[in-house]
Order: sequence, then C-alpha cells, then structure tokens
Amino acid sequence: MARCGKVSKGSNAIPIIDPKERLASTPNDVPPPPTRQAPLPPQIPPRPQIPPRPQNHPSISPGIFRANGRLTPISEETTRQPPLRPAPMLPQLTFPVETALSISEEPPQPPSPPALSPPQPEFPLDSIAGAEEVLLSKEESPKKKIALATSHHVHTIDLPHLDPQSFELCLEWLSTGHVKFPRCCGNPYERLLGKESGHCTWTDLAPFLNAHILGTTIEDPAFTDFVMDMLQEKLVLSQMPGSDVIQHVFTAAGVSVQLKQFLVDRSLDAGMGDLRVEQTSHLPTKYLAMALERSVEKLEESSEDSDDRTMCEYHVRGSLQDCYKPRYEKEMMYPRERETKTRS
Repeated sequence: MARCGKVSKGSNAIPIIDPKERLASTPNDVPPPPTRQAPLPPQIPPRPQIPPRPQNHPSISPGIFRANGRLTPISEETTRQPPLRPAPMLPQLTFPVETALSISEEPPQPPSPPALSPPQPEFPLDSIAGAEEVLLSKEESPKKKIALATSHHVHTIDLPHLDPQSFELCLEWLSTGHVKFPRCCGNPYERLLGKESGHCTWTDLAPFLNAHILGTTIEDPAFTDFVMDMLQEKLVLSQMPGSDVIQHVFTAAGVSVQLKQFLVDRSLDAGMGDLRVEQTSHLPTKYLAMALERSVEKLEESSEDSDDRTMCEYHVRGSLQDCYKPRYEKEMMYPRERETKTRS
C-alpha cells in the first residue's frame, strides 16, 4: 500500500503520493498513446447524368432543321438518301495456258547444247539467199520476163550454197565489165608479178567456180561465159582437181553441163592424176561416167575440129555469133577512149 501523506485542513483534502511509488505501482499493460493519422481526402459527389435528348423535339419539327442559327424547311424528297449503286466490275484478264505459271510445275531446264556438225570440207561453201535478180543480171532472163508479165512484184530467187565472194565478183563485173585479178589467187608469183598465164590452183579459183554456178542460177550467160574464160586462163593445165572440188561440182544444185565437162577435160589432160581403182570409190559415179565418155570422144575427134571449138567450147551459148566478147568489147571501148583522152 502506498503511503499517503498527511491531510491538512479538513477531510476533502487530496492525498499526496510519492512519485516513485506512483511509477512502481503503474501496471505494464498500459496502452501506448494513439498515433496521428493523415486526414482523408474530401469525397467529390458524382456528376449527375444528363438524360438523352428525345428524337422528336418539340421546338423542331420533322420538316425543319437548324443550320447557322436558322430554321430551314426540308422536303421529304431531299431527306431521302440516293440508292447505292454497285461498283463496276473489272474485266477479267485471261491468259493462255502456255504462258500461265504453276507452282507445281518444274523449273525450266536449260537448253541442251547444239549437236556438233560434221567438219566442213576445205572448199568454201558459204551461202547467200534472197538476192534480187534485177541486181544480178544485165539482161532480162526468161524468169524475169514471166514475173513482170504475171505480177508487179519484184521477182526474187534463192541462192543456197553459194560463196559470198562469187556474189562480189558478179557485182564487180556488172559495174565495171571486168574483175580485178589476181585478188582471188593465192599464188605469190601471180599476185606480185600479175602474170596473165595460169599459175592458180583449183582451190585458189574456188570463188570463180561458185561464180559460174551463180551465173547459171540467175540465167546470165554473159557473166557465166566470162567466168569460164577466166578459169581457162588462170588454171594450171597439168593439175588434177581435188576430190572436194569434184564432189562440189557434181553434187551441187544449178551446175551447168559445161562446167562439169570442163572439169572432166582438165582431169583427162592431167592424166587423171594417176588415179587408182581403189580411189574411185570416193568419187561421184557421174564424174567417172563422164570421164569415160569424154575420153572416147577425144579419141574420135580430129585436131581441126578441136581447134575450131577452143574459143567457145565451154560457153553456155556455144556459138561465136552469140558470144559476149564482141558486144562487151564495144561497150568497154568508149570508157577506154575517154581515159586515154583525159590522160593526154
């Protein structure tokens, strides 16, 4: 018990307690003083919802709308929306089956390499095609006359398996009346000295052989006979033509009989080049038959008859009256006279 002090002056006096005793008598389960909390934010009242506006407003009639503060009447026809039109259909594009691509198709294979062609002979066999007959002949051939009489189109002919150099020879002869020689000869003696005698081989004169075939194809006998005279003048007399030359002359299209006869006669003059029996299998049958026939004819001919035929023997026209030489010598006489006058 705590001791109390004395009470003075009456019974209502408050007893005095010692502070030490007060602390000792205080229980341990006294709650701590309350902590101070932050004040809560003020609650905002919810905003009142505005009721939706009725469709039929009393102040605006169905036939009136408000624009820029004015009431304007609207007719029922204007309030109707125009009907929707369907969009125009685009044209459907169709593609051929050949050009259509498919995913399931296999990718295209690369083209196979071309097959190797057999080796060509040494004899030049280049070709030209589609040359106009008007440019290839000084004279009107039967083909040209028929073409001009039947149609107004220019008559063209195909010239397969002909040497382009023979075409150049024909154009040069048509423009000048002669051919600059020896531009086609490979013999150095003939090129440097320009001899008129024969020093060229069959291979050197291959363009002239093809030029003769060209003249026969376009039916120009003057040019054909001119080429034959050049062959007689420039070829070596005692030379046997090669097998490639014989094959070309006797197998090509458009070869005249005169050119075949000329080749056979030169072969006989060369003694057939010591031709053996086993070598005849590589030669054309027509060549061997003509060689046998010509050898028999030469044995029967006299020397006088052969001398009379030497000038136009291998010409296509075959007669001296129709030969090209007298006519073209007169034509070339005037240019030569003019040249001599200008030089003097």
